[in-house]
Amino acid sequence: MKKTLRNILLAGTITLASLFPMKKVLAQPQENPKPKINISVAGNLANKSRFWGMPFLDSPVYTQSLNANYGNFSASIAGDVDVNNKKLFNMQTHTGFFQPLSKTISFHLGYVFFNFNLGEGWDYASILYGGLAADLPLNPSVTYNRLFRFGGGEYIEGSVSHAFPLGEKIGISLSQKAGYNNKAGRDKTGFSHLETGVSVPIQLSNRVNITPYLNYLHSLSDEVKSGFYGGINVNYPLLKTKKPAIQK
Repeated sequence: MKKTLRNILLAGTITLASLFPMKKVLAQPQENPKPKINISVAGNLANKSRFWGMPFLDSPVYTQSLNANYGNFSASIAGDVDVNNKKLFNMQTHTGFFQPLSKTISFHLGYVFFNFNLGEGWDYASILYGGLAADLPLNPSVTYNRLFRFGGGEYIEGSVSHAFPLGEKIGISLSQKAGYNNKAGRDKTGFSHLETGVSVPIQLSNRVNITPYLNYLHSLSDEVKSGFYGGINVNYPLLKTKKPAIQK
């Protein structure tokens, strides 16, 4: 059951990360503050996958997603393929919402639904999460996750990050995370791991952005393996709301 759970949660890493990215690091002018409708497709290839610090698949995984956001709302649908076996093993949907509570603090809430087939027919699981983020130096945030089905369980993650431009079309983002796991996909309760990450967003054109990334996991539990994992993400916008024309 634990192996099944770990494979189910595999897809969540890429989708959650794409829906709640770090602050923009490319040097760009300020955008129109009015709500916009943005739709994009993204492809992600990773050499292996980890979620909540735990090992899930130690072979390449490709994820294709369709993402949309409007104002404070976001949604996506994604499919995950085991590259070695060339099989679709998971489909998931994700909805998210964030709301500023003050000039500094914001609240985020979301729901992820997994529909998977691991050779024994289709089944499902889900995660409900919520948290707080602060617009302060190092952008601290904390998120609480509740797992439904497969015994349930809880996972809490705290993070800090810093992003800065290296030029007009390239930047770098650094992050540090710490995870606390209460029997979600594991048998124990306590701090599970530390994770250090670096990503380099690159604007290839007005339509295409790529982001290679590398993460290092430091185990704080015998159920988590220390080591590196990484990959590359390609994002292509299908629709962006244009700024309104200036009335003369």
